Amino acid sequence: MTDSEAYSDRSSVRAAHEDHVTGFSGCQWYEVVLCLYPLFPSTLLINRLLSAVGWTRNNYGLCMLLLLEVLVCVVPAIAVLTLLQQHLITVAATLTILAAIAALWTHPYSSPRNKQAAREEGKVCASLTLVRGVVGLGTAIAILAVDFHVFPRRFAKTEEFGFSPMDTGAAGFLLINAVVDVKPSINFSVRKLVWSTAMLLLLGFARLLSVSATDYQHHVSEYGTHSNFFFVLAATKMICLPVCRALSRPLLATVGMLLTVSQHFNTVMHESWVLGDAPRDSFMAANRESLVAMPGYAAIY
Repeated sequence: MTDSEAYSDRSSVRAAHEDHVTGFSGCQWYEVVLCLYPLFPSTLLINRLLSAVGWTRNNYGLCMLLLLEVLVCVVPAIAVLTLLQQHLITVAATLTILAAIAALWTHPYSSPRNKQAAREEGKVCASLTLVRGVVGLGTAIAILAVDFHVFPRRFAKTEEFGFSPMDTGAAGFLLINAVVDVKPSINFSVRKLVWSTAMLLLLGFARLLSVSATDYQHHVSEYGTHSNFFFVLAATKMICLPVCRALSRPLLATVGMLLTVSQHFNTVMHESWVLGDAPRDSFMAANRESLVAMPGYAAIY
């Protein structure tokens, strides 16, 4: 095979991959909710089951805990995004009923041993940990599954308008990052802010360079030509965290609402520029998707 034939073959593979993961308008909004929902009753169910069995944390107990968590939490999360994507309501109802039965029939304090196990599992299942786990697990499954035909195309990221489960990932990670950053128990310092932001920038440059070096398909309609999620998160954190630490909650709520309104007007005013075929002949034009969306990211933070 000549060099030109090899290049042509790589180009055709890349084009086929791009066609497989782009150009979609998403699904119904309630399907997004139903795709994410099973992780919540699954968490309640696994918490009650672990409290009931009261396994000790030796090697055997940890293996059984891991197996049970995979079966109860991970398998349903994968199923609703793949094989059971046509039965979302059935899966949600089934898990809700099972979780309710477990909550009613399984008393976590039926014995001293189970009481201790319930306390240990209760620490693990704190709300923040739960949300982080839900977002992390859902994002990991979607990112890995989107390249395969078993993943419904309507669940892939939308190109211009619409809803999809994959569109929730960036906002979810931003929300988690914000909740952790502004916790009163965490002391704020400029040094910590610079360090954490530098790590995000490093990841952003690593992604930018690796995508360019490997000629991997890149959706400029997502964040722009040079920008990516790590750059957006770093910029949002650098700008918003000092503001969140300095202002009172009522004032922050007001700022958040103003930013939300600003994002709406930003989207309406620049819709044709962002979604059109305007030349990307400057840094702002090349990364207009990220710049126009910044008030929205700041509002979430």
